[in-house]
Amino acid sequence: MIEINLLPVELQKKKKKKAPSFEFSFNKKIPLVVFGGLVLFHLLFISLNAITKIRLKSLKKSWQSIALKREKLNQIKAQLKEINAKIPLIEQLMRERILWSKKLNQISELAVPGVWLNELSLEIKEEAQPRAIARTKVKPPAAKPKVLKYLIIEGSCASRGKDEPALIGRFMQNLKSDASFSSDFTGIELGPIKERRIEQIEVMDFILTGRFKK
Repeated sequence: MIEINLLPVELQKKKKKKAPSFEFSFNKKIPLVVFGGLVLFHLLFISLNAITKIRLKSLKKSWQSIALKREKLNQIKAQLKEINAKIPLIEQLMRERILWSKKLNQISELAVPGVWLNELSLEIKEEAQPRAIARTKVKPPAAKPKVLKYLIIEGSCASRGKDEPALIGRFMQNLKSDASFSSDFTGIELGPIKERRIEQIEVMDFILTGRFKK
């Protein structure tokens, strides 16, 4: 049967168009894949964290070992520095020991009967520097004090002939006349003489002073 609508076009009812239907097919495997990916990422993160901790621990041990070795090396360097600083002093002491031994033998050989030694010592002094008058405002540099060394010979003398001063003078003259002994000194001087008695014997104590050239 054919239907004819005689109503004007604007009055005719328009047929509603049906909205297109979209069918969404849900795949049940997607959640499993996502969950598996998360688990894998978590395991990977845990593994990387564990590896990082192990590596940090190893690096820490290595650093501690290096620090310990560095500390030992610094201690060795400090000991070597201390030894190197003492070497000149040791060499000086060795030279002075040889000098003392030589001088003692020479003094013993040059001694005269009735004279004996009580003490042999080394005295070190600083030579007083003259005070400079500065005429300018610029302060002059301080002069390094000169070190003077003296050989101190303390001895005693006793004689039945009561000629102790002569024996002391003879002993001093022997020291001055011996070139091998006196060559190290600028001069040898006689110090104060003191008299004392040991029982019935008169003894004179004397001091000889020799200034070293160097």
